[in-house]
Amino acid sequence: MPLLVSSVEVKKILKMDDCINLMEKVFIALQKGQSIQPLRQAMWLPDKNGLLGTMPAFDGNSKMNGIKVVSVFLDNHAKACHHIRE
Repeated sequence: MPLLVSSVEVKKILKMDDCINLMEKVFIALQKGQSIQPLRQAMWLPDKNGLLGTMPAFDGNSKMNGIKVVSVFLDNHAKACHHIRE
């Protein structure tokens, strides 16, 4: 079963020092070819007013994968909403 985590939950759980240390390990693993992080993909909606962005990754050390998905709607500013939804 997938684990879905909101940005509010992430901010509660993660500490900046932990993130910095983890990112260092991730960059080393990427450089050694132990992890995979392809370029992000963007799928524009037919009206070109929004897109769905996906950012997958796989860590060979932990054998875990994950994906970040964002929706971007360019006219949300006119609706008093953020234009990016994560």
